[in-house]
Amino acid sequence: MGDVLLFSQYLSKINDFETRTECTWLPKLEGQRLYMQQIIGNSSKIKILQHFGSHEMTSGLGAYCFYNARDSPGIENYINYHEKKFLCNTDLKINDLFIPNSFDLYGKKYENDTQVVTPIMYRFGYIAHVIKENLIKDERKVILEIGAGWGGLPFLINRLINCCYIIIDIPSTIMLSLFFLWKNNKRVYFDINLNNLTKDITDNYDFVFILPTHIDIIPDNFVDLVVNTDSFPEMDKYCIELYLKMSSRIIKNKGFFYDYNCNCSNFLFLKEKKKEYLKPFEEIINKIAPISAYIPACKGLNDTETEYYENLYQKN
Repeated sequence: MGDVLLFSQYLSKINDFETRTECTWLPKLEGQRLYMQQIIGNSSKIKILQHFGSHEMTSGLGAYCFYNARDSPGIENYINYHEKKFLCNTDLKINDLFIPNSFDLYGKKYENDTQVVTPIMYRFGYIAHVIKENLIKDERKVILEIGAGWGGLPFLINRLINCCYIIIDIPSTIMLSLFFLWKNNKRVYFDINLNNLTKDITDNYDFVFILPTHIDIIPDNFVDLVVNTDSFPEMDKYCIELYLKMSSRIIKNKGFFYDYNCNCSNFLFLKEKKKEYLKPFEEIINKIAPISAYIPACKGLNDTETEYYENLYQKN
């Protein structure tokens, strides 16, 4: 297994959390098994992460809408369509997308069912291809993602590029991606009391986890690439502006900012704020993304695809 620095110390601090939302997910460790406890008022539910491919906390692992549509007529043809689309638009191979089949994941199975490709990985594969093609490959990179979900894209990029991958996310989601990456033998670092992110840390770990309240500990001109996919549409305008300002500060000269997001209610605001905070950047890619690999969960399996926009900027 990969290293987990200060992981147990974080778990021991759970009882120190005073703020409870109406529905809060908290990690629990019993022996070697990691659980997520859902607190709803005075009641709670336990979710076992060893089998987290199908329950609501981790539905992104199978892509929620795909998991719901797994028994729908035509789902196999739809997955094959996106597989072909992925192969036509990238120089990657299907085995680049493989995830060890130890998480009860829904997807296409390979190698005697020991490996699986979840439907969302075709889109992640395209994104990883774009990043791999544009990053200079002469040295170890530092990549940061704002809101990495369950960790599928970080897992793939770290496989293809020699890098330390920094993930900024909320505690409940960090526990999810940390567990997924740790179970895949990655060296992970999460210290809830971290007050200084250093090169020594990024040189020695595959993944570093940071809370949104700690973004000021990231030094200026420290990362080669900032990534955001799908999470900007979920944020309010204040958070979007905060992360764009952070990105402008921490990206090195000749470094990149990449976003791949759907056309949402905040789209025009995001577009204007990118102009403001990414002034020192040159626009390299600005287009409607060629792969969405997305089925609206509310409509089930049909021919409708959400319109995604892909942008890549390089700091001059």
